[in-house]
Amino acid sequence: MSNTIWQPEQVDVLEFNENKDLIVFASAGSGKTSVMVEKIVRYLESGVDVSQIIVVTFTNNSAADMRDKISEKLKERIKGAKSEDMRDHLRKQIVDLPQADIGTIDSFCNAIVQKHYEVIGVNPGLGVLSQGEETVLLLEAIQTEISEGIEREDQDLLVLGKYFSSGRNLGRLGEIIREIYYRTGAFPSQEKELKKKRESCDIDVIENKAIKRLIDNFMIRARKLKEIVQAKLSLSKELGNRYQNLINRLVEIGKEYSSMSDLCSRIEIAYSNFPVKILAAECKNKEERDRYNSAMKEVEGFINEMKTVFPDEKTVIEIETSSRKVMLLLIDLTEAVIKRFELLKKDANKMSFSDVERYALRILTEEKEGLEVPSKIAREISESKKHIFIDEYQDTNNLQEMILRRISNNNIFMVGDIKQSIYMFRNSDPDIMKEKHDSFAKFKETGESKSLNYNYRSHQKILKFVNDVFSAIMSESFGSVNYKKDSQMTAFNEFPEDKEIPPVTVKLFDKKDSEEEGGEEDPGYSVWPEVYSVSNAPRKEAKSDPEAEWVADAIVSMVGKEQIYDKKISASRKIEYKDIVLLQRNRDVKPFAEAFERKGIPYESIGGEDAIEKEDINTINCILRTISNPEQDFPLTYLMTSFFGKFSPSDLLALRTHRIKEINESETLSEIEKIQELEKINNENIYQALSSAKGEIGQKAKRLLDMIGKYRDESYLTDVASLMMRIATETGFDAEMLSTGESRISSFNTFVEFLRDKEFNKNIEAYLSWVDKDLDIEAKLPGSGSNCVRINTIHGSKGLEYPIVFFTNSDQGFKKGKINSKDILMDKDLGVATKYVDIRLRKLIQTPSYISISERLSEREKEEQMRILYVALTRAMNRLIVTGAKPPKNFDPNGRVEDISKLNCLIEYASSRYPSFREEYYDNYEPEEAAETTKELTLPEIKEGEKISFHSYEHLPATKIHNKYTVTELASTSMSMIEKNGAEEGILPNMVPYTPEQGTFYHKILEKIDFSSTTDEEIKKEIDRLYLEGIPGQGVKREEIDDSIIIRALNNKLFRDMKGKEILREQPFMMYLPYNEVIEGGTFSEEKVIVQGVIDLMSVDGEEVTLVDYKYSRSTPDAIKKRYFEQMRVYTLAIEKILKKTVLRKVIYLLSQDKVVEF
Repeated sequence: MSNTIWQPEQVDVLEFNENKDLIVFASAGSGKTSVMVEKIVRYLESGVDVSQIIVVTFTNNSAADMRDKISEKLKERIKGAKSEDMRDHLRKQIVDLPQADIGTIDSFCNAIVQKHYEVIGVNPGLGVLSQGEETVLLLEAIQTEISEGIEREDQDLLVLGKYFSSGRNLGRLGEIIREIYYRTGAFPSQEKELKKKRESCDIDVIENKAIKRLIDNFMIRARKLKEIVQAKLSLSKELGNRYQNLINRLVEIGKEYSSMSDLCSRIEIAYSNFPVKILAAECKNKEERDRYNSAMKEVEGFINEMKTVFPDEKTVIEIETSSRKVMLLLIDLTEAVIKRFELLKKDANKMSFSDVERYALRILTEEKEGLEVPSKIAREISESKKHIFIDEYQDTNNLQEMILRRISNNNIFMVGDIKQSIYMFRNSDPDIMKEKHDSFAKFKETGESKSLNYNYRSHQKILKFVNDVFSAIMSESFGSVNYKKDSQMTAFNEFPEDKEIPPVTVKLFDKKDSEEEGGEEDPGYSVWPEVYSVSNAPRKEAKSDPEAEWVADAIVSMVGKEQIYDKKISASRKIEYKDIVLLQRNRDVKPFAEAFERKGIPYESIGGEDAIEKEDINTINCILRTISNPEQDFPLTYLMTSFFGKFSPSDLLALRTHRIKEINESETLSEIEKIQELEKINNENIYQALSSAKGEIGQKAKRLLDMIGKYRDESYLTDVASLMMRIATETGFDAEMLSTGESRISSFNTFVEFLRDKEFNKNIEAYLSWVDKDLDIEAKLPGSGSNCVRINTIHGSKGLEYPIVFFTNSDQGFKKGKINSKDILMDKDLGVATKYVDIRLRKLIQTPSYISISERLSEREKEEQMRILYVALTRAMNRLIVTGAKPPKNFDPNGRVEDISKLNCLIEYASSRYPSFREEYYDNYEPEEAAETTKELTLPEIKEGEKISFHSYEHLPATKIHNKYTVTELASTSMSMIEKNGAEEGILPNMVPYTPEQGTFYHKILEKIDFSSTTDEEIKKEIDRLYLEGIPGQGVKREEIDDSIIIRALNNKLFRDMKGKEILREQPFMMYLPYNEVIEGGTFSEEKVIVQGVIDLMSVDGEEVTLVDYKYSRSTPDAIKKRYFEQMRVYTLAIEKILKKTVLRKVIYLLSQDKVVEF
């Protein structure tokens, strides 16, 4: 048996051996993995074979970790085994462990599909689409279905086009179809789920679940408001029947309704009687009158809201019926796209991730007497598996739950924590775990629920803080957990007390741009013609962020000075950078990175798209969006105000007003013509306005449009990552990024490298589709070694623990505007809804069903925000520091917790419930202000009468450093340094006339020619082929190409020795290095510069590289060596830094002389 001392609650779980399911609610840090591993090992010790269990984990890493821990435990048990038979049995389990069913639900399902493919009629060896491949194929299915519909003039599609087109772009419609596809794909049967959504559109308006829920909520609010108003007015008895009428109207609204007509008429009666003024004579004092008016205002606001949602029966039925017809067309189109998508997958012999699970369910299901029951294969699996373990059960979805039910037999051990369910965007459903718990409470013979609330991770005061916060905000009705009753954590470890340093600190800052609580999401721009608001304001000057500065100072004050208790060594030690993590809801790395760089703090930004400098990527994305469709106003306008356009707000205004002025002052246009021209201006988009611009603005416009046109042409010939890099390097945007510090360009390079091997990198449309889907990016900014501060998202930190946690930007949260900006909304219980489009007025109207689903989704989002807060606050072991903006002025700590959308406001809400909360946790730690690592230059003090003398500046050469160098420029720099040290013999080339173009087209031929060609005839045929393809370049005549030069080259021993090796030709590179590494002898500066170039040829043999550069030169070998020494050194540096390979040999091949110059 194990030597571990288990707590009573853990023993209760471990000794549960009844023939029924067990669900374990495991709070953060409660050792759930240890308990699960122990449970598995005990089963194995009882004689169960590892082949008889299934363990389902959330990730592949978790599965590998689980295998390792089981293996280690088994090795321990072998040492303590009392018999040789038991030792043999346990050794066998270790041997068989690699083949055990321990993995993700996807890997389990894929194994079933590959083994029983014939049951569902799919091909053997069916591959699984990567995320990128799925995105591309689905996009192809959508585009093909829509384009073919347009060609055959499909009337339904034309209706959808009117509703959901942006100009002539139907991309918005495609996004809606993708949304429906993915939302319905997480259910056991996508076909049945679409049918269910269709049926929700056919139900009578008053019987629709969404509308019924909305009305019921209004009824509940009316009754509650009646009580509030009654309490407010109860002191004013003199008002008598006057205030009673007010209450009676709420009573009438709150009664059960018989029809939509009945409801609307009651609302109309109440609405028509407002506002109700009170006479001064009816009140004995101003206080009574104010009380009455306050109550009346609340009732009036409520009735106005109801009137807006339910104006009258005819309108409600009209907008609901119309929007439902559109929704049915969307479902029809989605079903057609799915059929086409299935054909594309079949052609590729691939299936999607959701297909894997649905195929597995089909294999595990059969129909019997009209019911779906486990199939023979499912029953066989069920009989062969004695125990099923499911980790992270709170993140299960309906499809996965159904699969596990098919193979279970009252033998499932489920571990999870509803409080940590934060993957709603992946269709996980914490309600499954809640419903399971409720079912077990009602039918005890089917299963039991147990809890683990001892915490083995955190300081006792951190746990007290978390308990205080969540006892106040999390309940059965909001969060599905009665935290105060069922989930308060108890500290297992007693950390030593340090009176100087508090374990928990809350530090909030004044930030003027902090949004109001519950405010709608601001798009940040306004579309033409309100052109002044295009960036929502003139560009802000860069300034330090007070929160980021405070955090940086705190870290500097801690590291190497303050101490923490280390459980591993059972002693205190000094804090290191690697002990610290910054967690954020939506990562905002930039201000913290800048502050850390100023204070000399090493850091690493881990994983996810938030590790990328979003502003730079968004700018490049706007170029790509404009290339894809130049008539999209926002991306084009964004570009105009960016580095690429450099339009000022006055330029934007002038773009329109100058032309209007010209028309108004024209003497050649009639009044009617002026009106027509002005109407054209009012109706034109930004692209049209730019195309028509004149004067200085016209020149700016032409430069921007020429750039867009240039890269549109190139986009057809290259992938997205290469195009991004080309845009950055050719426009100087790379130097612009580097000018503010290396984190921007590191981030940009990380993003570009991430794209290179992705399927959606092939073309702009697929890439933008992926971007709009907002997928995770598995990327990491270059770090500073192992001892550095980590910056991570809360999602990325789940399951991890850190000695010191800074929960920064705690004022982030949920924005309802994000939900309301969507064209369609879907809910698993309430169905589906879309907005009503008044085509005549070009106006979107939220239907009652849309409002209802929006409210429900908002509730779900806010509950998840609360769970995200729980995950953030429970990662810390020794210290927890919460920072962010102070709550907005409109925040009411006495309001409803369900209305709170910001994370820090949830903490503020809790603080108002405990008298000592603020005193104990707020502003109880102030670090010393850390000095910046960059020193300021100051003038020396001059004594009176002393002469001022001027000395030459010590680092004058550094003032001439550019942000970016090409290798050619470096060669020139090297030559100029040589020339300054004295003229060298042999530097001047022989004066044999040749043109630079000759060297260029020989380069191009060698870039494309087949090196396996050896005979003169073969080589000449290759040259002919390349000439016909236009490789040498436009204007080059065939007779200008000297075939003998290429023939000599390919027959040179240098090229012959390359046969059978990997050949890389014309390899572009870009790197940023200290200047003193780039220029040999350039010791005067460590400032970093960009170096870029193109390597003509590399021959790769294992870890060794032969570097070859071509020159069409008549210079002597010695002259070539001196002239190009620096260039070859930098090429070598690039290869060894980027490819991590050794350059064994570096040569220049002289085309005109058939000579090899060794370096």
